[in-house]
Amino acid sequence: FSKQYLIAGNIIRIRDGADVSHKVNLSEIPSEGGIVLGNLEAQVTLYVFSDVRCSHCRTLHTNLETLVQENRKVNVVVYLLPIMMDRELAAALGCSGSAEMLSAAYVSGGKSAKLDDLEPCSMKGVEAVEGFARKWQLRSTPSMILPDGQVVRGARSPEQIEELLKPF
Repeated sequence: FSKQYLIAGNIIRIRDGADVSHKVNLSEIPSEGGIVLGNLEAQVTLYVFSDVRCSHCRTLHTNLETLVQENRKVNVVVYLLPIMMDRELAAALGCSGSAEMLSAAYVSGGKSAKLDDLEPCSMKGVEAVEGFARKWQLRSTPSMILPDGQVVRGARSPEQIEELLKPF
């Protein structure tokens, strides 16, 4: 192209669909509002930005539950990014830190009577998640962040997630 053109866009690795051109600074991931799935002492942490009303997020959540049950070396921290869900529900779930309530929210699309037991909570955690997502251009759910900061968008099977996590 003789230095006359600039090619802009994402670089997607064909093997697994990972966007290798998009990495985030892990130290900027919010410290509050995350819900941990799996072993708290795990060697590898996967960060997920998700919405309980998103069908792809629901699929990914089920796959992540399977992953952490089968692999104690991996845990997942789920941050609710309210795109379709209510911000108040995202805040209450984040403050609860309850994986059980999170699962109930996914199963019901955020409409389970069980969720009525959640305490109202400050929006500070949701605002931090939204600010992080804005800064790092996480515009869709689900979005996974690997331990090296690489962003992977969309649902994956437990086997595909294991493959993504192999280098760590």
